[in-house]
Amino acid sequence: MVVIVSLFYGVQSMYLFTDDDAVEQAVTNICRWLKDRDDKNVIIEAANEHNISAFECHKVFESGEWDSEADGDAKKESGGLPVGCSGTGGYFSERIAKASDVILIHGNAQSKESAVQSD
Repeated sequence: MVVIVSLFYGVQSMYLFTDDDAVEQAVTNICRWLKDRDDKNVIIEAANEHNISAFECHKVFESGEWDSEADGDAKKESGGLPVGCSGTGGYFSERIAKASDVILIHGNAQSKESAVQSD
């Protein structure tokens, strides 16, 4: 079994984190906690559906670079656990894919035909 630990969910971020330093500190604290637990069956999702407008509440989210930075910080602080971000259904970012260890795909609002690519 593998557990996906999502660090941020857009709407919650608007209410739970008061500034960008709090966001960065949350990444550090959670990932160090996972490292201290010595869990090996964990994937870290830096942000769930990171491309929704709710994430625009902090400059660190708006920068366009935070997700790949968060991936790197999470990987370092967790002792090397695999890290990625997810976007909304049908969303793909080559930049995030290159920065991630895993690609987390959402299928919401996708038909079978649009979600499955045939050869």
